[in-house]
Amino acid sequence: MTDVAVVECSSYQNEVLVKQVNKAIELIGGIEKFVKKGQKVLLKPNMLSAKEPERGITTHPKFIEAVALEAQKAGADVWIGDSPAGAVKGIKRYWVNTGYKEVAERIGAKLVNFETAGTYRREFEDIVFHIAKPVIDADVVINLPKFKTHGLTLYTGAVKNLFGTLPGFQKTDFHKLFPHPTSFSRMLAVLYNVINADLHIMDGILGMQGNGPSTGDARDVGLIFASTDGVALDNVASSVMGFDPAEIEMLKFAGQMKFGENRP
Repeated sequence: MTDVAVVECSSYQNEVLVKQVNKAIELIGGIEKFVKKGQKVLLKPNMLSAKEPERGITTHPKFIEAVALEAQKAGADVWIGDSPAGAVKGIKRYWVNTGYKEVAERIGAKLVNFETAGTYRREFEDIVFHIAKPVIDADVVINLPKFKTHGLTLYTGAVKNLFGTLPGFQKTDFHKLFPHPTSFSRMLAVLYNVINADLHIMDGILGMQGNGPSTGDARDVGLIFASTDGVALDNVASSVMGFDPAEIEMLKFAGQMKFGENRP
């Protein structure tokens, strides 16, 4: 199975977090394996809701900062971007409320607006996606999902987080087009393959249980997960959450279609 680093981290306190994020990345080869000087690196967090980070809904801004500092240390220009469902009405309040704006300004990263950046058309088998241009234009994509339950897919992690690369009303349209969990999960697996992110680092320090991904209860988990294979990462993380990965249909499809390693 592809290596999946699992590192303990009980706090978002800067010194502890930076050290443990570095440790997780080192365990799978070190940042220099993925990022070169002068490259444009897109960090794709889970910015689902314009809520404060203590709610456990979004990737914590301190977590984003720790990964961004690793990329900057390697000489990269860092972008931060996501497309939550409500962003079509204005994304700036998301940036402010989640703490991403403050972090980006302090460390010199660029917040990219997926809603206004334009899209590239990508098609795989029978599904057409219009992907935010910064996702394709970036030299390196680092996926930063959040460790949470999900009402439709049971679990949300690396594979599901890439749904946020689709700006505008596409997410609403896909929910209508694929209303059943099985068809929706297959679509997510296909999108995961189309995006083909370079690295996945999950914020599992504060997770969410119960009625996720936005109205569940925050729970201290104290873990960071990292891998080049988001399917393998999700296999491990969903197991830690208490699920049988064989029950997570997007992972089952991704494994069957050989987009990643899923070994329940």
